[in-house]
Amino acid sequence: MKRIIITSIFGILSLSAYSQPLEGLNKEMMVELERSIILLVFLFMISSLILSLMRMILDNRLKNKMIEKGVPVEVIANMLPKKSELTSTAKYFCILTAICVGLLLISFFPPLGLHSAAIMGFCIATGLLGYYFWSQKISK
Repeated sequence: MKRIIITSIFGILSLSAYSQPLEGLNKEMMVELERSIILLVFLFMISSLILSLMRMILDNRLKNKMIEKGVPVEVIANMLPKKSELTSTAKYFCILTAICVGLLLISFFPPLGLHSAAIMGFCIATGLLGYYFWSQKISK
């Protein structure tokens, strides 16, 4: 809930930073709002990925130290991260990689338009498909 509120506040602040009289929402203002929202979503995804990776690394270190100290297996099993954390991190990685590939492909085809959205949609769908196949392989 806090994330939604913070995102909304930043979106509203980006509108107020425009520093022009509000005579209706003009095209420039909407473009700036879209850029701000897209930037916040990307920052959220990247920071979530980094936090998930750090959590996995630190959990692995903790598990190894517990094994060295001779802690019972039941306690270690309770301390292990659930599969959902691993799959969540992999999902963020696949989506961000697909977005990067999509932006790279869009840069090769200069006139931005409807085909750019199609390229980005195809790349994200391909990334999610790769994540699906990876998660099916892990679950077997």
